[in-house]
Amino acid sequence: KKLVESWNKPQPSSSQAKQGLEWLMDTGFTDSAKGDIMAETVTELLVHGVVSWEHVKEALGGFLEGLMDMMLDIPTCGLFFHALLSRLLLAFGRDFNGVILSQLPIPEEGHEFPWKLLTG
Repeated sequence: KKLVESWNKPQPSSSQAKQGLEWLMDTGFTDSAKGDIMAETVTELLVHGVVSWEHVKEALGGFLEGLMDMMLDIPTCGLFFHALLSRLLLAFGRDFNGVILSQLPIPEEGHEFPWKLLTG
C-alpha cells in the first residue's frame, strides 16, 4: 500500500510511469543484489493497477533488444528477467499477459538466445 501511495503521490503521466519502470528495470538488470526486489516492485505496481502491461512491455522492450550484448558485460543481468517473469506468472497466473514477451528478439537460424533466456 505504501508503495502505491508513494508512486501515485506525484501523479505521474503515462510517459513518467514508463520512465519510472525503466529506472527500476535498469537497477534490476545491472545490480544483481537488487534484481529480485526490483522484480517484486514492478510486479506489485502492476498487481495494484498503478502501471499497465503496456507500460511494462515498453519499458522492458529496450532492455530485451540489447540484452544479449548486456550479458557480455553483466553476466548476471538475465537473473532479473527470470525473477520478473516468475513473479509475474505467480501473481497473475492465467491472467499473465504475454505481450511483454513480444519484445524478445526473434531467433535467427541457429540462434537460440530467446529460448535460452526463457528457460534459464
